[in-house]
Amino acid sequence: SLVIAKFVPGLNILAPPMSGLTGMRAATFLTLDTVGTLLWAGLFVGTGAFFHTELEMIAMRFAELGYIAGIIAGAAVVIYFGWKIVNRQIFLQSLRTRRMTPAEVHERIKNGDDFHIIDLRHNYDYERLPHLVPGSLRVPMESIDLHAHRIPPDSDIVLCCN
Repeated sequence: SLVIAKFVPGLNILAPPMSGLTGMRAATFLTLDTVGTLLWAGLFVGTGAFFHTELEMIAMRFAELGYIAGIIAGAAVVIYFGWKIVNRQIFLQSLRTRRMTPAEVHERIKNGDDFHIIDLRHNYDYERLPHLVPGSLRVPMESIDLHAHRIPPDSDIVLCCN
């Protein structure tokens, strides 16, 4: 994982601590991390060497355009980050709208709505407070894959985590 970690977003942050947790020797760590770094840097240097004429041509075209090229590049960056911000806000809003208060769940139970409640608490949380919401299905989070067949796919599902 240390060699390919440079190429996978997020893995580069996790690989060094995981190497320490698994008891990897310092010499092995330094060797594998150096190999990964050299491969990563070599990829960019090699790409630049292979496509240097095309890159020079693109740079010349941008230089000919002058301020217009800067405006185009700046607009592209602003549009990209604007798009990312809008998508993040839409995602966060969807998470907020999916939350229910205990009172809302109780109201749906009283109304007889067609939905299922799944209690995902870990075993130690359940042992500390062994009460379930009426009509809920107990599926410990650590073994949810073993209980997937018990979760109905055709109705609303409310997940209870605490």
